[in-house]
Formats: sequence, C-alpha cells, structure tokens
Amino acid sequence: MEISHINHFGDNVLFQTIASHVTGDQAFNSETGEFKVSISDFSTQKGYETEYGYLPSGDSILGTNRYIYYSTTSKVNEDGEWGESYIAVIDKHNDETQYISYSELGESWSAFFSSEDKAYFISDYGKLLVLEDDGKKSVYNPFEKYGGFDQYSIQESTMVLDNSRALHTVYDSTNEIYCFGLLRFGENVEFKELSSIEWKEDVVYRPLYYDIESNEIYLIQMEKTGDSYLVTLSYDSLKLKNRIPIRYPHLLDFIIKK
Repeated sequence: MEISHINHFGDNVLFQTIASHVTGDQAFNSETGEFKVSISDFSTQKGYETEYGYLPSGDSILGTNRYIYYSTTSKVNEDGEWGESYIAVIDKHNDETQYISYSELGESWSAFFSSEDKAYFISDYGKLLVLEDDGKKSVYNPFEKYGGFDQYSIQESTMVLDNSRALHTVYDSTNEIYCFGLLRFGENVEFKELSSIEWKEDVVYRPLYYDIESNEIYLIQMEKTGDSYLVTLSYDSLKLKNRIPIRYPHLLDFIIKK
C-alpha cells in the first residue's frame, strides 16, 4: 500500500494512502477518471475514504478534536476549464463529509496548521482563514503590508512554533524578493520581519528544526552569492545566538554538538 504523503497537524498521526482501507485496492471510476483515496488515523486505527472527485491536494492534512480538514484538487471539465476546489471537512463522530467551495470563500486556500479546535488556511492573496469546530469562520489579513508579494504559503519555509506563532516566508516572484518573519495567529494576527536576524531581500531562510533539549531553533540561511550559514535562534526570545558558515546546506538535516 503506497503512502502518498504524511504531512499533518494535530495530536493524532494522519496519513493518506492511494489504496482504499475498505477494499485494499485502488478505487478508480473508469467512466469519469476519478479516484478515491483513504485518509487514515493511525492513533485511533480508523480510516476515512474520500468521495470520487474530491482528492486531497499535496497540502498538509489538518486534524482537530472533532474534524479532519483537507484541501481538494480541482479537475478539468469538458470545456477544458479548471473546475471547483474545496476544503473538505470530515466529521470523525459520524464519518460524514461537508465541502466548503473556494468560490464561497472567495479565494483559493492552502492548509497551514491546526490546534485542538481550530484549522488554519492561507489563501493565494495572503488571507488567513480560521475554521473552528463550533462552526465559526474568521478571515484575517496578516500580510496586509506585504501586498506586493504573491506567494504566501511555502510549506518548506515555515516552522510552526506553538498554537499562535510560526516562522514564515513570503515571496515576490516578479522581483525575486523573500521576506522571512514571524506570523502571529493567536489573539493578535500579524506578520512582521524577524528583527533579530539580518534581513536581505535575496536571502532565503529554511527552518531546519527545533531542539527541545537546548531550546534552540536551527535555520539554514542561503544567499545568492552561494554563501550559506547555520543560524541558531533562542526559541523563547527568537534572538540570534550563532551564525556559522557551512557548505552543502541541502545535505544538512540535524546538528550534533561536541
């Protein structure tokens, strides 16, 4: 059984498989060319089969106490046009799925993060959507000061720190400008450049991981000149602790201190 991706948020371990957990085979409708897949919750040993036409995209799967959320892929209709996409909401209590269309929400959305009772999505235009288990929907504009940017959701450039903060990158593809900063999505919703590190428009910061024993965050800093650095931040203050030149940054996965 092939596991297509395991990107997920929430207390339980969620993953997606191409083969159906019901039949053990891949569910394919030869007339429409549509597939079904299974989203499995390893923690509860329970699976949920998607419906034809509502395949999960490559975004993270989000889990709360009550629901599983995922964004769907769109498909080309008979006229050669891209069809509707949705945020799918699976109720873990009764296995029923509801769909919130992108047209209803006004924009396209990418899964970002989930807590015990909230699921967060970021739109193509920099809006932050919060779906709560009690049915409440809220939309915020944390990137309002960065309207010239056009990529607001880059998963490999994001590190969620807790239930209200994330290190995050936005990108202006026209001018090739990056901005690395702190996204707050708790009581106060805003995005600001991280003042504790040197910010340059042509520098890319890739979060590596958070070391819970040393209480340090490790980042990879890559410059257009080819120079690269290992950057260490304090988890609590996000202040710079170290900046060390490195080679072959794409091969660096973890740090061993002597």
